[in-house]
Amino acid sequence: MDASVLADSLDVPPEHALLVVDMRNYSQLPEAKMAPIRADLDDIILNTVFPQSELDDPRSREGAYRDTGDGAICVVPA
Repeated sequence: MDASVLADSLDVPPEHALLVVDMRNYSQLPEAKMAPIRADLDDIILNTVFPQSELDDPRSREGAYRDTGDGAICVVPA
């Protein structure tokens, strides 16, 4: 069988990459500072990094964004 025909007939999902961010010593912060710092992280990642990289906001795709409390996990197209 021709390799190109075989490749076309397979149901191969698109490749993805994971962007994982974890804030060091986040649990050591005073509780009053946690929410503002977490908001800054979201602003940097979701409102700056993704738009400047011309990537869609991962929150717009089901299962592509997870808030881990002290960071985030984002699934992005590879």
